[in-house]
Amino acid sequence: MKELRLAPLRAFTAIAMSASALAATLPAMADDAAKPHADTKGLIVGYSTASLRDTLLKTWAEETCKVITEAGGQCLTTDAQASAPKQISDVQDLIARGANVLVINPVDAKGIVPAVLNANRRNIPVITIDSTSDGGKVLTARPR
Repeated sequence: MKELRLAPLRAFTAIAMSASALAATLPAMADDAAKPHADTKGLIVGYSTASLRDTLLKTWAEETCKVITEAGGQCLTTDAQASAPKQISDVQDLIARGANVLVINPVDAKGIVPAVLNANRRNIPVITIDSTSDGGKVLTARPR
């Protein structure tokens, strides 16, 4: 019973960390560094979750995308269905669809490395939630 009461707090913490991490990347995406706020109209966030069948992970995806769209950005979501190979394919698809920031809840820290490295080569910022990548450059939002 105690875990059930903690789940909403953990979800809120992860969402807040994800939104904060995303907000930290926005100024770097602005055309003019002198602008006080980044223009989010061109922001396309690709959100790859390990599984939308998990209520907590689904909530993270929905709430993160809600924050992004309310800020004027666009959010594309994929469900890896607990498959590391599918998640790599999903991330490649998000990049092909124009994502210029990636938020990933990795199925597997080792398995996501090729997708992270590909995004790094394309200068696409990568934020991981709840877990991280064993390779490449990522900003990790992990609830404690």
